[in-house]
Amino acid sequence: MHLDRILVLVPAGILLTVAAVFPCVVLAATIHVPGDQPTVQAGLNAAGSGDTVLVACGTYYEHDISMKSGVCLRSETGKADCVTIHAQGLGRVLYCDGVDNSARIEGFTITGGLAMGDAWPPNVGGGISCVYSSPALSNCTFSGNSADQEGGGLYCYASSPAVTNCAFSGNSVSPGSGWGGGMACWEGSSPMVTNCAFYGNSAKRGGGMFCHSSSSPTVASCIFSGNSTNEHGGAMCCSDSSPTLTNCTFSGNSSDISGGGIWLYGFSSATLTNCTFSGNSSGIGGGMSSSSHGPTTLTNCTFCGNHGGGLACLPSVRFSLTLENTIIAFSTTGLGIYCSDAGSIPLLTCCDLYGNAGGDWVGCIAGQAAINGNFSSDPFFCAAESGDVRLSCTSPCVNRYGCGQIGALGVGCGPTSVEYTTWGRIKSMFR
Repeated sequence: MHLDRILVLVPAGILLTVAAVFPCVVLAATIHVPGDQPTVQAGLNAAGSGDTVLVACGTYYEHDISMKSGVCLRSETGKADCVTIHAQGLGRVLYCDGVDNSARIEGFTITGGLAMGDAWPPNVGGGISCVYSSPALSNCTFSGNSADQEGGGLYCYASSPAVTNCAFSGNSVSPGSGWGGGMACWEGSSPMVTNCAFYGNSAKRGGGMFCHSSSSPTVASCIFSGNSTNEHGGAMCCSDSSPTLTNCTFSGNSSDISGGGIWLYGFSSATLTNCTFSGNSSGIGGGMSSSSHGPTTLTNCTFCGNHGGGLACLPSVRFSLTLENTIIAFSTTGLGIYCSDAGSIPLLTCCDLYGNAGGDWVGCIAGQAAINGNFSSDPFFCAAESGDVRLSCTSPCVNRYGCGQIGALGVGCGPTSVEYTTWGRIKSMFR
C-alpha cells in the first residue's frame, strides 16, 4: 500500500503555517511479487519513484519487461540464485529505455532471452537492453541468452550502467554477423564493470565483450575465461573505443583469426594494468592483437602459455603501443611479440621475454633486448602449467633493480627448484 501523505491535525488558524513548513511527505513503498502483484511487470507498473519491487524466490516466465527510473527491482535475498526470470525465447528478458542511474536491478538470473528482428530495438540485447539508460546492475547472472546481432547477454547504447558482481555465461550472438556474446557497448557507452565473470560466451567478434563507436568501458577485477569467436577477440574486441582494464584475467579464450584474449582495432586507445593472459589461443596474437590507430599502454601485465604468440602488432596508420614492466613467456607457438611491418613496432621498458616457442627478443624488437631495463630470464612462475602465474620469491621479476615489480602478480610461493627439462615438455603443458 502507498502512503501518499501525512494528515496533520492542528487547531484552526495554524494549519496553513504547518503546511508551509512541512510539505506533503511521500513514503517509499515495497511492492511484493507475487504477494501484492502477480508478475514482475505488474509490480513495476504499480511502482513509483523510490519504491522497491521485491520478488519472492522462484522462477518467473516473463519477457520484454520494462524497467522504470527511480525503482529498485530486487530479489528476496538479493542473490542471483533466488529468482530466475526466464523469457523462454519469446523476446528479451528486460528493457531499459531512458532509465537513469537511480534505477537498480539486484539479485536475478536472466535467462532464455532472445532478441530477433521483431524486437525493439531489433536484434540486440537478448538478456537486457539498455538504451540511453544507466541503471545499477548487481549480483545478477546472464545465462543462455542470445541475439541476432549484438549483446547476447547485455546491450548498451549510449548507456553507462554500473555492473557489479555479475556473471555472463553461455550467451551468444549469431556467429556469422554478431558481436559481443556476453556484452556489447555502442555509441559512447561507458559502463563500469567490476568483479564480473565472462565465461563460455560466443560471437563473431568479442566473445565476452565488444565495444564500439567511442565507448569507454572501465573493467576492473574481472575474469574472462573460455569465450570464443570465429574471427577476432575471443574474450574482448574493441573498435574506435577507449577501454580501461585493471586487475583482469584472460584465460582459455580463443579466436580463429587474431587476438585470442583481446583484439583492438580502428581508433582505439586502451590502458591495461595488472592484467594476465594465459592459455589463450588464436591464429596470431594468442594473448592479444592490436591494429589500433590510437595509443595503447600495458603496465605490469603477464602473458604466459598463449598459443599463437603472446602479442601481435598488426598494420595501422598511426600505431603506438607501449609495454612497461611486463612478462611475455612460454608461448606455445609464435613469437613473444610479432610485428607485421616497420610501422607497428612497440616500445618496451623493463620487460622480460622468455621461452617463447618462436623466439623472444627477435624480429622487430631485437634491438630492444638489452636496453631500457629489458631482459630474458625464466620468471619462475609458481605453477605456470596450472595457470598460477604468481612469482616465486627467487624470481628475477621481483623488485628488479631499476624497474621494481615486473608482471601482474607478486610473490606467491617459495623458492623454485631448478629441473632440467625439454622444450617439448614445456609446450605440452599448454596443450
